[in-house]
This record gives sequence, structure tokens and C-alpha cells, in this order.
Amino acid sequence: MVELKINVELCENCGKCVEICPEGILKRNGEVPEIVDTGYCMSCGHCVSICPASAIIHQNFPEKSIHSIDLDLEVSADQVLEILRTRRSVRSFKSKKVEKEILEKVIDAANFAPSAKNKQTTKYVIVQDEKTLDAITEITFNFMNEAIKLFNDPSFMSSVDPDEASIFSSIKLSYGHMVSMYEQGNDLIRHNAPVLLFFYAKKGALSAEVNANLALHNTALMSSCIGLGSFYAGYITGASSRTEYIGKLLNIHDSHEIHAVLAVGYPKYSFKQWMDKKQPVVKWI
Repeated sequence: MVELKINVELCENCGKCVEICPEGILKRNGEVPEIVDTGYCMSCGHCVSICPASAIIHQNFPEKSIHSIDLDLEVSADQVLEILRTRRSVRSFKSKKVEKEILEKVIDAANFAPSAKNKQTTKYVIVQDEKTLDAITEITFNFMNEAIKLFNDPSFMSSVDPDEASIFSSIKLSYGHMVSMYEQGNDLIRHNAPVLLFFYAKKGALSAEVNANLALHNTALMSSCIGLGSFYAGYITGASSRTEYIGKLLNIHDSHEIHAVLAVGYPKYSFKQWMDKKQPVVKWI
């Protein structure tokens, strides 16, 4: 159980901590909120963050881990929307190496992504070694080749339902194109990105795949803001999650699994315009 205390001398009994606690472990009871059961505490930090008197003492948030929000750095809604509109998947990279301190800032952004029950399940592997990058690309190429063989097997295709067969046929066409281009010396798998970021977690961890992809989204946005380009490396993600070879290459224990991969590097070109997306399909109830 988490150790949680309220300094009665500082508490103003405003009740904010009671209202914002997602697990309802605090309740109004007299002059100071009562702590009901810390066994349900997810250590989200809401109570510590909201308290105007710094009266809440939480085991997982020592004083040095608590920071005041810098209002001068807050961005407007229009600025955020412009970042979202102008972020594009980048697949043409400079040969320039991405500095460690830049990647650390990117991971810092990933680490602040939301996660189910605040479990923070996502772990990271940053790959910059050229031989390892090439090996990952080659493993992905081999994975797609084997998948094409499977999809070309009439006995296999006859064993799946029509909807799955249609999906597999589409995947076969995509994989076939990638394999053909790769054999011609055109890498459309990794696009020669100088960095691959792997997002992985322990098998069975709560909402691990969702958590990993939320972290990846933060990473992609920070990469764009910091002058990097990135794209979701879906083919490598597929090979990583469906075979053991990439996990072993990266020394990821078999008790864990890879959920997402982001390719990162300095963009060779910069985009000057953004285009409208399809109109969102929204149901108002």
C-alpha cells in the first residue's frame, strides 16, 4: 500500500483532492479529508498537484519530484493545432547522427504519455548501431517473404474466413511491393532512418499495447517540435510482434513483447504546406 498523509496544519480543507481523486480514496470528513484506502491509489499525483497548500505527502512523490508549472511556457490552442496539422510522416533522412541529448528529450516526452491506471508499462530500446539497424531491416524483409509464401498457400487461404482472406490478400500485395523494391536496392521498410525507437512491455501488462502507442505518439510530436522527422515503422512492428528474432537481437527478454516502432532522424526536406484531412465522422448523442 502507498503511504499517503495530510498535514493537518497546512490543509485548507478546500476539498479539491477529494473531487479529483480517480479512485475515490479521499472523502470529506470534518476539517481535513479522510484517507479511506490507499490500496487503490494509482499514484497519479492528482492530489499532490491540485493541493494549493502543499499539504499532501505522498510516498511516491518526494519534494524534489514536484515542480511548479511554468505558465510562460504554456502554448495556445491554435499553436497546438498547428503542430498537429503540420506534423507529417518523414521518410527521407539526412545521414546526420541524432545526438544522445536530443533522443533523451524525446524519450522524456514519451515518458509523460498517459497509461492505463498510471502503470507506466512502456520500456524503450534506442537503436543507432548501423549493423543492428541493417539486421532489423533484413529480418523484416525475411518475415514478409515468409508471409507471402503463406498467403500463396491454397490450403492456408482456404482455412480462413472470407473477410480474413481479403485482408491477407491486401497484405500480400503490400508485402510483395516492399520485397520487390528492397531486392532492387530501395529500402521502403526503414527508409535508411538512422534511429529506431522500440516501445515494449512485459507480456500481460495492463493495456500495454495502448500505452506503448500513446508513448509513441508523444515521441512523434516531440520529434517534430525538436527538428526531427519520424514515421511509424509498421512493417518492423509487425515483424517484431510476430517473430522472436528482433526481440532476441535487441536482448529483450522473452517475458516482454514489442508493441510499436518509430523511425527517427533529421529530415532531408521540410514541408511548407499542410492539407485538409477527410471530414471526421462524428455522431452526436
